[in-house]
Amino acid sequence: MNTNNLENKEPTLIYLGDLVHNYIGKGPFMFPINIGYLVTFTKAHIHKDKKIIFKLFKYPDKLLDEIEKKPPTFLGLSNYAWNADLNEKILKFTKSKSKDIITVMGGPNIHYHQGALDEFFEKRKDFLDFYVIYQGEIGFLNLLLRYIFVDKDLENMKKTPIEGVVFYNDYAKTAVKGPKSPEIKDLDLIPSPYLEGELDQFFEDNQIPNIETNRGCPYRCTYCDWGSGFNKINKFGLERLKKEFEYISNKIKNTNMLCISDANFGIFEDRDYEISKMLSSINEKTGYPRKVILAWAKNKSMGIIKIAEILKNTTSVTAAFQSMDPIVLKAIKRDNISIETYKDIINHFNEKGIESHAELILGLPLQTKESHLNDLRKAAELNVGQIWNYNCRMLKGAEMDFPLEREKYDTKTRYRLIDQGFGKYKNFLSFETEEIVRSTNAMSEEDIFFFRPLHWIIYYAWNYKYHYKMLKYAQFIGINPIDFLVSILKNIKEAPEKVQKLIQEFDNDSRNEWFNTIEELEEYYSKPEIFEYISNGGFGKLNFMYIFKVLT
Repeated sequence: MNTNNLENKEPTLIYLGDLVHNYIGKGPFMFPINIGYLVTFTKAHIHKDKKIIFKLFKYPDKLLDEIEKKPPTFLGLSNYAWNADLNEKILKFTKSKSKDIITVMGGPNIHYHQGALDEFFEKRKDFLDFYVIYQGEIGFLNLLLRYIFVDKDLENMKKTPIEGVVFYNDYAKTAVKGPKSPEIKDLDLIPSPYLEGELDQFFEDNQIPNIETNRGCPYRCTYCDWGSGFNKINKFGLERLKKEFEYISNKIKNTNMLCISDANFGIFEDRDYEISKMLSSINEKTGYPRKVILAWAKNKSMGIIKIAEILKNTTSVTAAFQSMDPIVLKAIKRDNISIETYKDIINHFNEKGIESHAELILGLPLQTKESHLNDLRKAAELNVGQIWNYNCRMLKGAEMDFPLEREKYDTKTRYRLIDQGFGKYKNFLSFETEEIVRSTNAMSEEDIFFFRPLHWIIYYAWNYKYHYKMLKYAQFIGINPIDFLVSILKNIKEAPEKVQKLIQEFDNDSRNEWFNTIEELEEYYSKPEIFEYISNGGFGKLNFMYIFKVLT
């Protein structure tokens, strides 16, 4: 759309934030490449005469100070499970300073169906004007064009639907969702935020550069929201990626890490092999990156070996099984790599000294106590370097969070505070919560509590290798390491008193971190003495805290 002839005499000041809590946690966090894409795409499609000024933010204090110092025309925030409450508190703060500031959110932490959108906006209509859905670039551009065309009038912006955008209609008492914006198939139409210099300021911090080599996820796992937008995978050009990697390696100052933010790295074996060769070549020349963070392809083949071997010890290979039970996998719409193939891959990596780990989720639909135990046993039999266990978390945008899905599996959930996901900013406190499955029609809450100390002792004894040789010996004489650890916990009363006390304290802490509602959680942690306690390190991940207890 040609906007060259549009009149826009006053500069439009746009603040974009991809925020994290840095009140006690100092990272390292990821570069805000998502909002960088918004800037470069917008600048490529709106004429320079329109006088649009962007400022990007990662930390809440810097954004809040700038809002007070020079209020923007637009405030846009990326909305994820780890910053949802912070975003809402900042939007409220912003509207308290000026109702004229146009507030926008975007990101996957939302359901797209009408009833959920109505409920979402009904709770936030006083401080949120627009929500950009699906891929953000086109929807955000359409929002700015509407703003320019209606001569910067907020009420007129909402007269008709906007493609790729949702807003609330006060008269109809409903959310108005515009048509789905088209998929950007040629991703090189989005100029690189790195090569355009839009992210240069973040090299001064210890943040980790992150980059997409492709977009999209072909899978529809019900617990995940990654595939909730577009299921076809589109790619950035290899020549562009090479330039970006080189640019980052020349600019980097305060970290040796790089994050590839694809949903399934390795899904295009030949292409991703070429990307890995680029990274390896840059590493040989500059020493960067020394660590590459990846989400590997979910259904690997033996072709993954050549990619991992090129990356060598800069990365580890993940088998994101989540479950190995066919009944559970069908319920969550997932198709894993065969155990036999993965065993061959792991054996090869073990011979080459390449680190590997398996991921499992506790609390999935139709999962039973015994089926999860079997998953743990199989993971140990595969001889993976580490076994990572996660609680099943409900994510907005994921199918598992739909009311019908909850009802189907009689899913019961509770809430807990996210580690380091809180802070005090200006005149408000903010607490991020995670909603976790605590029982289903196949697994009781006591079953789930049974696994909490078992998961911890796996973390301590197997992953951190403190008793790895003992577990491998048990395996050598025909005892599965998981059964050995279960036996220890069952017979804990025979252990020394100090060990009994440790396990009892762990069990108590694992039971006391849960709240029935977000309101209960916020009320508890807002108490001055409790907030001071957690601000001084009194709250954290139990696995780490209890490993520290054991070692000290």
